[in-house]
Amino acid sequence: MPRPASTLQILTQATDLGPVDHAGIFKYASTGPVIDDLRTDALVGTYDRRMRSPLWIAEHITAESMAQSVAKRKETISPKIETSRKTLAPRWMTTSTPAMTRVTRQPAANCSWSPKAMDETFKMTNMCPQIGEGYNRHYWAKFEDFCRNLTTRVHYEVIGKGAPNVAVPTLFFKIIYAEDEIEDSLGPVAVGAYVLPNAAIHKDTLLSSFEVDISNIEKASGLKFAKSFENRKKLCEEITCDVRVRDFREDMKAKL
Repeated sequence: MPRPASTLQILTQATDLGPVDHAGIFKYASTGPVIDDLRTDALVGTYDRRMRSPLWIAEHITAESMAQSVAKRKETISPKIETSRKTLAPRWMTTSTPAMTRVTRQPAANCSWSPKAMDETFKMTNMCPQIGEGYNRHYWAKFEDFCRNLTTRVHYEVIGKGAPNVAVPTLFFKIIYAEDEIEDSLGPVAVGAYVLPNAAIHKDTLLSSFEVDISNIEKASGLKFAKSFENRKKLCEEITCDVRVRDFREDMKAKL
């Protein structure tokens, strides 16, 4: 069977328009797409070349994957640029905001089951700027711990950025799909959707205060995260959605 023509092949095919050939531009320019698919051992998602950051990242963690400690973070490779157009890759040499830090959307800690997968979390297409003090190193870190502690249930996470060299998101969203495995078949699915500001968050702030209807994220992002499925439940009605963060100063003293 002949392979179907690609979008670019279709666009560049000659058209019988007489004296004009609009597709002639493709002899000189390559105009798209601006979104690249990401598929690695560590994650799946899409990379936005215009914003120089991931549009969304999906990760799957299980009790089995979290129990394995094959990879060590200190042995990982340096962040690398792997986009097909290096001129469109993010540049992190300097930052105009001292409080900003470069962070991986798929945490390296979730990929201890594979050295290759952990290396891939440090690719630039998995990086996005977040406020460090009070957010990435504290509230968001505890939020990630909360997700890891859910691995008594199999679940998928989708991590993405809010609205507009690297664009700095004002918001981050996380969607959790928690699946009960019942005799090799999937039981009810509990879904939790959260939107957090890219700013320091007080340690006593309840995680439930950031919970939103998943449709709000879909409308804002233009993406579809909740196809119709039966037995859908709210995650925070099934478990206690609690993110406990110690006092930041005590947390720093504990590391000294």
